[in-house]
Amino acid sequence: FTLEHRGFGRVILSITHSFQESSYLEQMNALFTQYPNAGAGTSARKQAVDQVNMNIEWIKSREQNLHDALDATLRQ
Repeated sequence: FTLEHRGFGRVILSITHSFQESSYLEQMNALFTQYPNAGAGTSARKQAVDQVNMNIEWIKSREQNLHDALDATLRQ
């Protein structure tokens, strides 16, 4: 495996698919800045960043609803 290997890009995408915190996104961006030559893994890196951004936004947009639902359940 090298950084330019396509499989490495897929591994990054697989590992990061459930990341939902901005600190993980910052670490990913720092890694990609430190090692900018992604070769065949460029697309997978972009997909990974996009997925983490979507996860963060999904949590933000539903967090209050989740809290409300849990509070309602606990009050029953």
